[in-house]
Amino acid sequence: MDGIDEELFIQDIEGIYDRSVNWDYMNPENLFNTLYESGVLTNDYKYKELCAFLEVKNYDDFEELVKNRGENWDDNVNLWSGFTWEDYGKEMLDCCGYNIPEHLLDFFDLERYGKYCGDYNVYECENGLIEIY
Repeated sequence: MDGIDEELFIQDIEGIYDRSVNWDYMNPENLFNTLYESGVLTNDYKYKELCAFLEVKNYDDFEELVKNRGENWDDNVNLWSGFTWEDYGKEMLDCCGYNIPEHLLDFFDLERYGKYCGDYNVYECENGLIEIY
């Protein structure tokens, strides 16, 4: 990939969700070019974002983002690694400027609040949550 002739097989790309695309109809050259353009072959964080993205969306959505934005396909994608819905709810309270004292947080259903805040654009994935605008 750095000037060396290599073959890329989809099974070599660990973590890519198999059901996100019909591999029988995938052109290997297009697949490689899309992955290369997106930066996922050289950037570990982008690779993790791709794996999470393909858990909740499909490859066609990813390919469209790469066609439109190139390496910046993930500008509107945030990976909340290790986050639970409760963590996300607490983060949303903090982001909104609510300064709730720690001792009062037990009285709030932060998990439900997190799901409410992320209802349309946050999805649960294997490594946490992924936010896609």
